[in-house]
Amino acid sequence: MTTRTTGILLCSLTLLLFACGDRDDNEPAPRYDLGQDIRPDVTPDVTPDTPADLAPVGFTIHDIQDESSPEYPGRDVSVTFSGIVTAIDTTGDSAGDFYVQDPAGGPYSGIFIYNEGGSAVNVSELQVGQLVEITGTVVEYYDLTEVQASTMSISNAVPAPLTPETVNAADVATDGSLAEAYEGVLVQVVDTAVTEVGDYGVFTVTGGLLVDDTLYYYTDIVTPTVGYEFDRIAGVMDFSYGERKLLPRNADDMEGEEVVVPELTIYDIQDESSSEYPGRDVSVTFSGIVTAIDTTGSSAGDFFVQDPAGGPYSGI
Repeated sequence: MTTRTTGILLCSLTLLLFACGDRDDNEPAPRYDLGQDIRPDVTPDVTPDTPADLAPVGFTIHDIQDESSPEYPGRDVSVTFSGIVTAIDTTGDSAGDFYVQDPAGGPYSGIFIYNEGGSAVNVSELQVGQLVEITGTVVEYYDLTEVQASTMSISNAVPAPLTPETVNAADVATDGSLAEAYEGVLVQVVDTAVTEVGDYGVFTVTGGLLVDDTLYYYTDIVTPTVGYEFDRIAGVMDFSYGERKLLPRNADDMEGEEVVVPELTIYDIQDESSSEYPGRDVSVTFSGIVTAIDTTGSSAGDFFVQDPAGGPYSGI
């Protein structure tokens, strides 16, 4: 027999109501040789080396990305290079993939590292800002240049995250003049506003630049609406399904106006004819009495709440 518990409790809840609805400056940057300073997966306890202390090795990311570079290696070849980790994917099937960038920054300085779902190289100790040396195969995957990693070594240098480069949104958007050059690069756009809201966490800002939640589920914090203003949005530039997208990495990458969550009644939420009806896919705050708690199976922990006055549209 299923047991349902009924209690009297006044609570204030904030929830998200859902409506039904992943897989370029032309001067080459300096190269770095991590040499004996490499300590795979070891936390450093010594004075770190800096990029200036390291000797050249292999290719630069600029060489790999810029086909006009005299050192351009081509595609489907093995390369060794070094760079700073700018972002690590910890979500879904793509967890373990990451992005690396030449410390000098600029066009053609960043690249996506495909890590076979985290199985090719061990990223358990990897942190944003670390200097790494990678060997892998350069591949053009549906027009996204990536390196399919085979080995990786981590420097003993203390993580030192790079500062995002400020760019014009229109320049790095899908059809922008610098879109290809800034693929994989850590950038930021400033003083921008939401112009369109799409599906699956994607929205567009001034200049036609798409922002996606591939690396950071910002929709858990705020669902941007048209007109919402951001002081800045930072992240790495990605290319997928024919579109250039900016991928924020955490809450610090998104600075915007304060989100005011209105306190509503359950009637407002349930009755579409209410003058305070908030719609769907928005965050709300409301109060009510707990009327039932589910303790069964996969739905255990779900519950029902009702307005104390009762009547039509009073439960949820």
